[in-house]
Amino acid sequence: MKNERTLFTAVLLFAGTLSAGAGAQSGHGAHTHGEGTLNAIRDRGTVAIAINLPGADVVGFEHEAVTEADIRSVRDALATLGNVSRVLGLPRAADCTVHDADVTTSLLHDQGGHGDGHGHTDKHKHESRHEHRHEKDNRDGHGGFAAHYELECGSPDALDGIAINLFSLFPSLHKVDAVMVTNTRQTAGTLTASENTISLAK
Repeated sequence: MKNERTLFTAVLLFAGTLSAGAGAQSGHGAHTHGEGTLNAIRDRGTVAIAINLPGADVVGFEHEAVTEADIRSVRDALATLGNVSRVLGLPRAADCTVHDADVTTSLLHDQGGHGDGHGHTDKHKHESRHEHRHEKDNRDGHGGFAAHYELECGSPDALDGIAINLFSLFPSLHKVDAVMVTNTRQTAGTLTASENTISLAK
């Protein structure tokens, strides 16, 4: 399982590189208010989805939370993003269960992963993946949230559409650049409130 996770994480990071490159080609930086990124990969019955969102669109600010009200807002956002059933609308026929859910933010000084009760990635492994980016984000005043979900689907051929419910959860978000990778194809597109569905079908 450890080798499988390492391989899956490497592929996910590769998809992130593709997404960043697409953003650069379109003239947008890696961090723009109102815009997020999503990378989704299906390998047989395993699905991984990584989401990055600006803090401004999730909690209304991007600085490190200091006041009790700001800290409460960040923790509420972590709980929302950690609730996979609220973030993703999965087709019932695909028979998917949440194998792992991990959410981090650079807006809390001592924040670790926050999942939804289905398991967490190793804290140190996850911090090594995000720590440098989050430190840079804080220096630039661009703090945000990163969510990583892993699903096991008993009928992956039924993954004809996964609804991404971020736009209803965070109304100031108006665009998510998405990269989808399966064993046979790779696609990219832009999600909006009116077109918020991705496909990981073969």
